Amino acid sequence: MAGTHPVTGERFEGDYTANPDRAVAQAGGRTVVGQSLTAPGSGVLVGNRGTVLDCELVINAGTVFNHPTGTGTCTDQKGLRYRLQF
Repeated sequence: MAGTHPVTGERFEGDYTANPDRAVAQAGGRTVVGQSLTAPGSGVLVGNRGTVLDCELVINAGTVFNHPTGTGTCTDQKGLRYRLQF
């Protein structure tokens, strides 16, 4: 992930990871596996002015035609909270 704080201009870069939820069920003697199109995730963004954001995310799966998107909340090392969208 990469972005810029809209007020301060601080630039952030970092990585996230997400694991899609899966459900397994028995139906008529068959095992059925389903996978959600959203996944809980977490990430860390580091700013060029020293701010570090610890983020909890919900990631929407991408396709061959578009990239994944996501939303979440982040907390910096001073306890300030941020909303994140990508």
